[in-house]
Amino acid sequence: MSENLPRLYYRSQNKSQLLPGWAYFFMRLGYQLATISNDSHRIVIGLAIPTRSFACGLVATGIVFAKIGHEDSTDTVQLEYIRSLKPGTPVYIRKDNNRRLRGTIERFDEFEGEPYIYISTSNSGNRGFPLHRYASRITVSNKDFSLPKRQQSGYLAEVPGKFLLCCLGRKLAQQHILDSSFEALLVGRKSLLAHELCNIPFICRTASKPVEVEGYLQDILRVRQFHGPNKSYRTLCVSSSNTRPEKEIGTQIPPIAVFDGAIAYLKLGRKWESAHQIVLLDRTERQCVQAIEVLNQNYTYRADGDFELPVRIPDGIEMMVYRDRVR
Repeated sequence: MSENLPRLYYRSQNKSQLLPGWAYFFMRLGYQLATISNDSHRIVIGLAIPTRSFACGLVATGIVFAKIGHEDSTDTVQLEYIRSLKPGTPVYIRKDNNRRLRGTIERFDEFEGEPYIYISTSNSGNRGFPLHRYASRITVSNKDFSLPKRQQSGYLAEVPGKFLLCCLGRKLAQQHILDSSFEALLVGRKSLLAHELCNIPFICRTASKPVEVEGYLQDILRVRQFHGPNKSYRTLCVSSSNTRPEKEIGTQIPPIAVFDGAIAYLKLGRKWESAHQIVLLDRTERQCVQAIEVLNQNYTYRADGDFELPVRIPDGIEMMVYRDRVR
């Protein structure tokens, strides 16, 4: 396969089997969409599928893998998010040596013509960090904390697990757990998505290392809502029943929104109108026909010009793709 996708397996009758073609279709779909810039137009993809099981997680896996190793992948969204934080916001910042410090934002300023963020890391002073370099290393704490009297040495933030090391290699795995970025927003039933991403094991196996390593899609996706706000993240998730998602994710606009099911699309499909969209519709859902009607109606107002993705559609899956003007 041309995309830089992992070779993942699942356990069946005590044997590891390579994921089937339909699973790699979803990963390729996410991968290819993530490589398309959304300036004046966005891409909307609607799929009618036999079952939504794992579809959202696999699509998101492709999206994240398309951005792994690209140093500029987090610049725009993450940088603007950090800029929007108010002085006094409690944050964690991860340094190059994988040590994590706690602090509160003091101010934004410039030093030698470069934007800096100044963070109080003790009662006796602050530290300045180049914003473009450290924006992806900052996460907001979900609670206030007290600062020590003297400057901190920090503590070990996290080490990459064996599954992530197998999928990415040591260098990329270390970068993956240090940096935060907003690559995709998953919209659906949180409990269901959390179960599929955090509880169902997958297997990584490389040609050079016959040893099999078990892990979870969450190791790759790092959904912020599923492992706490103090760790780095790559994707966010909101419930399809959440009518005010900005209370949970702020004003950030996702590059790609993945709607897991008809209810998710019907309720929040118009929320982020500059984001690429992937809509996953299970044919057995009661609201599936209604969601298809909405997609068809939106299709009639599409931007001029056809658009195709070079991906082979498996049997049993119907797909609609069109370009839409960014509003």
